[in-house]
Parts: sequence; structure tokens; C-alpha cells
Amino acid sequence: CSDENSQCPEPSQQCRSPKPSDRGEIYELAKTACTKNSAKESHRVLRQLAEQVAELNTRANTQGKGRGDLNMEVLQAAADLLLGGEELGSAEATARRFLAAKVLDSFMGLRSYFASICNDVMEVDPQLSKNPRLVKALVAWEE
Repeated sequence: CSDENSQCPEPSQQCRSPKPSDRGEIYELAKTACTKNSAKESHRVLRQLAEQVAELNTRANTQGKGRGDLNMEVLQAAADLLLGGEELGSAEATARRFLAAKVLDSFMGLRSYFASICNDVMEVDPQLSKNPRLVKALVAWEE
């Protein structure tokens, strides 16, 4: 991963681009998830969260496929693409970076959901698939 000269891709008219305020957060998540930082504690913690999200997706995501294979490798690949040194001028590179940013943005959506319920965990339905915000965040992650 290169930390310098990295930019989030330009927005597409067909897809929702991460909000400008999220771009810094996406970049920070990418720096944590990238291969270069795999020995750091923050990367290890992110890996554990990604593993738990993959397991949660198999149990709670009734609207999607409930895939359990969306793990740290997905985040790491997206981070490496987003922070990589590919030429920005290429349409293909721009598309790759846009998709990488979308992957990281959807994972950030899950983290936001978890943060929002941390003080209200008793409000979470034990039948996880009956928590619409959780299911929506998992579907976004899977897509």
C-alpha cells in the first residue's frame, strides 16, 4: 500500500459514492486493512471483526445469500487497490478504486451499526434476522 498520493475514486452517476466526509474515514480504514500493515495490532483487531461479521452474515442475513466468505481478505484486497500506485488516469483503475471504496464504505456501515447499538444491546432482537438495520447493513456488505 502506498500512503501517499492516494485518492478515493470519482463518483459514478449510477452508484452512490461515499460522502466526502466519509472519504477520510475510508482512507483510514484502508490504511489499517492494507497488506503493509498486517503485523500491526489494529490490523489484527480488524481481522477479528471481519471474521465475526462473516459469521454474523451467515446467521442474520436472510435477504441476501448469507455468505460467510466475506472476510479480511476482501477488506485487504479493497484496501490494497484503493491505496495502490495504479495510474489514476485509467478508466479501469478509476473503476477499481471506486469499487474498493464501496467495499470499505459498506464495512464502515456495519461498524457504524455496531457503534450505534453498543449502549442499547438489550434492544437487539435475539433473532438477528429481525433487526432491520443489521440486515440492511449486512446486505450492503454482501452486495
